[in-house]
Amino acid sequence: MSPRLELPALLEPYRSELEARLAPAVRLSRSAEGGNGAAGCRLGGAARVPPGTQWPRRDGRPLSFVGQLDFAQLAGAHGGALPELPTEGVLALFYDVQEQPWGYSPEHRAGWAVFYTPRAAEAV
Repeated sequence: MSPRLELPALLEPYRSELEARLAPAVRLSRSAEGGNGAAGCRLGGAARVPPGTQWPRRDGRPLSFVGQLDFAQLAGAHGGALPELPTEGVLALFYDVQEQPWGYSPEHRAGWAVFYTPRAAEAV
């Protein structure tokens, strides 16, 4: 059984509806280690991508590294509660923070990039 959701008194009448909508979630925070390229889920730091990957660019400018998801860490932290996700590998996320494309137009596709390394130990 899940722990009882802490709610302010104002929301107590809506408890059953709110608890029915609960789902596993992940919250990322800024890398406390200064981003030395180590494994783990984090925002910022050094990118870990598949060997031979070229840094993604848009209009000649490099995209910014946003962060990474380490699926082994996620699987361990949530005890199998995220079955839709892989159980290993690293996903690196990049974005054009200068232009900040929204994604509603096909030309915005160049404003972000995602790289998946199936075996985290192979990410460089």
